[in-house]
Amino acid sequence: MSAHFGLSQFVLLACLLAIICSPLPADEPEVLGAYERLRDGMYNDQPLAAVQLLFRFALQQIDVTGLPYGRYSLWRSRIEYIIARADQRWGHTNMAIHHYECGLAFADQAIASGLEAEGWHMKSEHLGQLCLLKDFPFLVANGNKVREYARRALSLDPANVSCQIILAADKIYSPRIFGGDAVAGIDLMQRALHMGALQQDDLFNIYSGIGVAYYKLHDYEAARMWLAKALQIYPNNSFASEQYWSITDQLETSITRVPRKP
Repeated sequence: MSAHFGLSQFVLLACLLAIICSPLPADEPEVLGAYERLRDGMYNDQPLAAVQLLFRFALQQIDVTGLPYGRYSLWRSRIEYIIARADQRWGHTNMAIHHYECGLAFADQAIASGLEAEGWHMKSEHLGQLCLLKDFPFLVANGNKVREYARRALSLDPANVSCQIILAADKIYSPRIFGGDAVAGIDLMQRALHMGALQQDDLFNIYSGIGVAYYKLHDYEAARMWLAKALQIYPNNSFASEQYWSITDQLETSITRVPRKP
């Protein structure tokens, strides 16, 4: 990603807050472990080939565990989302779209099986990425559904941290003309931070989101501090690293710049 904070980047950055942390049952430890290794590999920008191996292993785990139909569909939706994010990160747009569309179908199956809160959450995640990757008419037709689905999931499960982050990210990354409000976004992210037990990607997305919001408010020291907290979780994440060092360079330049004489 570009190290410059242009409008196109703020639109693209929404993908970084596409999180998959709805409540996970304790009786699926093998599946959960495989999923977390896949998730962390993607967030830490491991090579695509390595993430693909983790993807295939995660699929094997849900196949051999013998999950009920609804749970199987929900895990497939989560796993498809992560590999799509990896494909998107490395520029394989068509494959990313394919996996997001598969993930949408699995989310619908989860909803039909009674897992409505988590299913609607995943529909919001997948559709949000498809709005970034597909054409403008698709964005116009589906953009509002991303927020609608997240709110629906949150109404069914008020403790769903991921959906709170989606709504906060919408405020932070959207241009003001489309409802963006960095101050409101920080407030929503802070609420998410205090909603209870958080997964690693929850924390990363909260910290990096707040960092971007402070950058938009021209508070560069605060922005750098929050991005540094994000890098403590995923040190190899290229987005957070590029933004951190870009802000650091700007701060150092502003300190060392010699004022011109009148």
